[in-house]
Amino acid sequence: LREAKHLVLPDFYDSVPVPKMLGALVREFVGENVPISSEKEAEEVVCDLESVQLMETVRELLFNTREETVISIWGDWDGSTRPSGQGHTLISGPLIANIRALARLISEFRNRHLLTSEEEERLVRLGSVEKQIQNFLETLRKITRLTSVLEKKYRKTIPVEYSTSRAKRFLRKIGVLRDPLKTLWKHNDRNERRMRQYRRRRSEEIRHLFSVNQTLTELARNAAERNQPELQTGTWPILLGFYKNYLKRFYLTPRIHQKIILDKDQFTVDTTVTNLVELNVLAAQSGFSGFVFTLQVSMASNAKAILSLYRKLSEERARVCRRNPGLNLPEIKVTPLFEELEAIQKIPEFLDEIWAYAEISRKLRQPPEERFLEIIGEFFIAGSDLSQQVGQLKAYSLYQDARELLDRWLWEKNLLGKIRIKFGSGESPQRQGGAYYETAGQPVFENGDLENSASAFGLDPIRLTVFRQARSPLSGILSHSDFRTFQSNVMERLRSLSAEELAQVFFHIRTKQRNFWSRILPLSRATVGKDDRAWQKIRPAIRRVDSPVFLEFLDLARENFVQIVYGRPEDMTGIHVVSYFLSRTLYPLRDRPTVRPSREPALNRSREIVERLSSTLPLATHGTLLRAIGHNKAQTFLLGVNQFTTGIFRALAQFLEKQGPNGMSLFREQILTHLPVYDILNTLRLFHDTELKYVRAVEGAFPSGNSALQALHEENSVIAEFIPFFQEELLRKNGLDVRGKVPTRSELNALLPFLRPDMAVLLQEDIFNTQVERAVPLGKLTENRLLEFRNEFSKRDVICENRAKMWDMLREPIKEQVKSFIELARAVQSLFTREAALELPGSTVSRGRIERLGAQINEMLRNVVDDSMRQFLLTAVQYLLYLPENMKDVPEEVLLALRDMEKILRLEEQALSQNDQKRLMALFLKMARISGNCG
Repeated sequence: LREAKHLVLPDFYDSVPVPKMLGALVREFVGENVPISSEKEAEEVVCDLESVQLMETVRELLFNTREETVISIWGDWDGSTRPSGQGHTLISGPLIANIRALARLISEFRNRHLLTSEEEERLVRLGSVEKQIQNFLETLRKITRLTSVLEKKYRKTIPVEYSTSRAKRFLRKIGVLRDPLKTLWKHNDRNERRMRQYRRRRSEEIRHLFSVNQTLTELARNAAERNQPELQTGTWPILLGFYKNYLKRFYLTPRIHQKIILDKDQFTVDTTVTNLVELNVLAAQSGFSGFVFTLQVSMASNAKAILSLYRKLSEERARVCRRNPGLNLPEIKVTPLFEELEAIQKIPEFLDEIWAYAEISRKLRQPPEERFLEIIGEFFIAGSDLSQQVGQLKAYSLYQDARELLDRWLWEKNLLGKIRIKFGSGESPQRQGGAYYETAGQPVFENGDLENSASAFGLDPIRLTVFRQARSPLSGILSHSDFRTFQSNVMERLRSLSAEELAQVFFHIRTKQRNFWSRILPLSRATVGKDDRAWQKIRPAIRRVDSPVFLEFLDLARENFVQIVYGRPEDMTGIHVVSYFLSRTLYPLRDRPTVRPSREPALNRSREIVERLSSTLPLATHGTLLRAIGHNKAQTFLLGVNQFTTGIFRALAQFLEKQGPNGMSLFREQILTHLPVYDILNTLRLFHDTELKYVRAVEGAFPSGNSALQALHEENSVIAEFIPFFQEELLRKNGLDVRGKVPTRSELNALLPFLRPDMAVLLQEDIFNTQVERAVPLGKLTENRLLEFRNEFSKRDVICENRAKMWDMLREPIKEQVKSFIELARAVQSLFTREAALELPGSTVSRGRIERLGAQINEMLRNVVDDSMRQFLLTAVQYLLYLPENMKDVPEEVLLALRDMEKILRLEEQALSQNDQKRLMALFLKMARISGNCG
């Protein structure tokens, strides 16, 4: 294998000098080369394909099993205002990798004189393949750079408020005053011509590369068939076995936001549709079935948007097919992505509307279910975003509710099993626990001396046998039968597995999914009728049926999560506003936003200003301003308030108080058994700030009596009371109970040296302890085991130390930003109506001061992005400038609110220097690596 790899792949260690490698490693460690731009996502695609290829090869060699794996690549590209060609970039990765692999294989044929003279001539006519690849990549880079120039110029030139007063129109007409729209048009017209030229060149070059790929494939196939006897010996079987066609092993499932479809300006969605169909044309003309089969719609809630998008895709496909008769072009279907509570609750109504369209638009004698399947590709439930609104535990219950609603609707329409439902898997333990756990299925006891030491602490033979056989349960992606996406942290972990381990993981997941559907489908087909009684026979196989007691606790957990994170309506906000400003101090590691996009089209003038403000304030009704990853890393990593457990312990205390004497037994039997105790304990011991000192550092920015802070302190005070119960349940779930009894505290202390380090640190008496000596008798640990224990126990120290260094830089600017936002929010809330504003006491200010300050803030908001917070600030400044036009006397509160807004923006610009930002990211990455959250 090593020899084959040397022959087929470039020798990395010879081509990259050691000092250069070391420099790259250092830059990665401090976070300078970690961010992945959209240009480099193609390389990431190839990385995933290579890992899958190696897995398939090993599976064939070791298990004599041949089964191809296809990867679906999806991301947040939507054909932006100026087409970035991200779809072309992503396809170019596997295309170029395939061409290079074929070129290396053909070079080996040529070196061994296995090519004919005619084949040699064809190679000469092809010319330098590598030079052609580089030319194409340069064209892609030019398109990306020009896109950035156009966008930057657009944001810099177009004003937030475009005044069209009579005086200004006259001055622009005579040339005294510059017309920003005309300037923008002239600039864009010139650059748009260049863009169209680059796009034509890109189309020609990528088509040529597909032609090169076909030629090389044909040459390699002919040489292999002609020299079959010789290729059966030596290293040839391995050389040929390592080659697999990348282009047959992946497809794209891009994502577009629903509001882009509903926007008045249809340029973006039209461009997206054109680009996707063009990619499928490339595939069809090159002998592939297609590259894009479905387009995801995020924040899906409007069936009309789904149908509008589907019609655009169908019309574009029909237009292309008319121009190219005989072209076998695949249909592009639509995948609704449900990620909000309201959308999940209205799934049946949403689907009924699409079904009604399927019935009226079907062909003669075509069943409506067949027509429905032509429109909808699959369903996607995004649990991570939902969890930011209601908390992790409640989100998992709602995720099951959504799955049940979808499955029941599909069952009633005879579609169950014909269309799949997929779920997000990423950060542990977010996204319904869809992560990869290396400890799943592993023995709980690692130290072989357990048997020799059994008599020392009174282990009878039965208990010894039980302990020796104890294994951690399967969890994460290994414990579910659902179809899941692998992304973020879970994908990083899967990439790092050996090919054999990855083959075992995929085999296990595939087997569970097949077994699940082999039980469901016969049951659904055998059921007579489509009534509630029939569904109740299927329901237990579809989802976990929770008791009313557990559902009551979930509602309590949700209420506490929302109160702590977002506050009550009268609070305006909770600790989430701190998380928002913390998150913005870390530059993104992906070429995608970390902030939560606004629900409505940006700057939609048709909505009333007051209505738009009301949808943001208070945050208890609006929800998160951040995406799931940004929210979690800010609140959990930087603020030290573990998001996964936020609200759980206060909810437990309320539950026990409410239930009275029976509360404890109900807690143990009907709540604790359903909780992910390993994740709860592990995230607590890594991230929880037991003293809440960083929350206290910004408490002064909140008005006194804020219920979010009060609830947070109350929860912190009861955490220690419940940890022993969670540890007891952890023992049971890992098979350490004998006849219903788990080891006592003294027995457990004696067993700690023999446990896996990750289990020992969670089962010590004080899970926040970081000193091995205080928890484990060192005499029973070998040198290697002691090192493992020290590494595991010290993780919390590393996280706390780096968090403290980060707060030394962040404390003051974050506190000031939070204070300014809260004062701004309260002022805007009090000025919501003209009547309320007129009744405000106090001095008045001149309109001139208001207009001058408003103009400065408008200038700062020119680069407004699709960010809920920025949209709120932009709407607020419009409102504050609108008030003076309709009031006789302008209250001072308007001026103060504008000053608060200006302070927020200036602090963000000046909060940290570039070097401080780099240092901040290096510290954050160290925390991510030590905790295993590198996704």
